[in-house]
Amino acid sequence: MTSQRTRARMVERIREQGVRDERVLTAMSSVP
Repeated sequence: MTSQRTRARMVERIREQGVRDERVLTAMSSVP
């Protein structure tokens, strides 16, 4: 199980890599 903080950090990393599609970011933050 991934903690909320770890997931948030992963989303931030993806965003820094240039991913701007909110659907991707939302999916990453909601998938366990």
